[in-house]
Amino acid sequence: LLSHFALYVVPITSYEEGIFSQVATNTESNKNAGNAILYECVNTIMEIESESGLKVLAINILGRFLLHRDNNTRYIALTMLARVVKSDMDAVQRHRATIVDCLKDPDVSIRRRALELLYALVNSKNVKALAREMLNYLVVADDDVKSKLCKRTAAVVNEFSPDRTWHIDTMISMLQLAGNTCGDDIVSQTISLIGQDDEFKGYGCTKLYAAVREDQTQMGLNHAAIWCLGEYGDKVELDGKSKYEIEDDIVKMFNKLLRLHNSTLLTKSYILSASLKLTARFESDGAIQGLKSIVGMYSTSMNTELQARSCEYSNLLKPEFASVSSVTLKAMPVPDQTKQ
Repeated sequence: LLSHFALYVVPITSYEEGIFSQVATNTESNKNAGNAILYECVNTIMEIESESGLKVLAINILGRFLLHRDNNTRYIALTMLARVVKSDMDAVQRHRATIVDCLKDPDVSIRRRALELLYALVNSKNVKALAREMLNYLVVADDDVKSKLCKRTAAVVNEFSPDRTWHIDTMISMLQLAGNTCGDDIVSQTISLIGQDDEFKGYGCTKLYAAVREDQTQMGLNHAAIWCLGEYGDKVELDGKSKYEIEDDIVKMFNKLLRLHNSTLLTKSYILSASLKLTARFESDGAIQGLKSIVGMYSTSMNTELQARSCEYSNLLKPEFASVSSVTLKAMPVPDQTKQ
């Protein structure tokens, strides 16, 4: 009978509200029959014009469903909460911890549904906590969904980030976790984020440099670091290391990245361009000579793209082209940051 109320989108009386409250309070939820009644009760409350208190009651019932052992019950609860999250955000927020726990569920369908609900729950107050949970989920997610996860996570982080430092840290963490599967847009957004403000160029570039020193297996991370080092490598600062030591270390890093088995044509092209740029930014004679060696490394390569870059860049470094190279090697405009 409860389901028949949903056919009429009309205000209900306090007496009828009392019936719903009594049914919701007195129905046992440890049996399928009781859950079926509670489900119809919640479904009806969501469809009719009822007081906010009654809707909070319905959302609390769904919160109890999330604790149920049955996968179908939890999936239904997540689906219904997603329907009402925009209209009753505060009530759903109270069950945020339980929703986050669903990300650890063995059932992939429940994990994905919980993640979709979390995206809808993000705001400026909880973005740090929920972004951390999204990154944790990224660790265990299947490779075929990581690109979408990165895009959605970047979107909410871009919208609600409380400060630039945390924003940069989060984007770099994403590249560290999924740099081989995230889209080029994530790399571009990270580069743009670091390059938009002079105050954070050194900070972001140093973070990327440190991240790649630890792990060179994530191509997206490598590409973001190479691009930023080419433009702002002279701004890198590390405790206990002099400017010259850092410059020499960056040259060694470029040589190491060139020799990696997974080094692509794009990676090598980035390194050639970055090395050329850094000849105008570095001060260490040893580092500059190392960069020039990298630039000329592919002058006889069988790959026409690398050969053309290597030869053209080597010509730019000749003394007779000094007036041209000083203009050519200026910092590039950062890519436009597109919120996905």
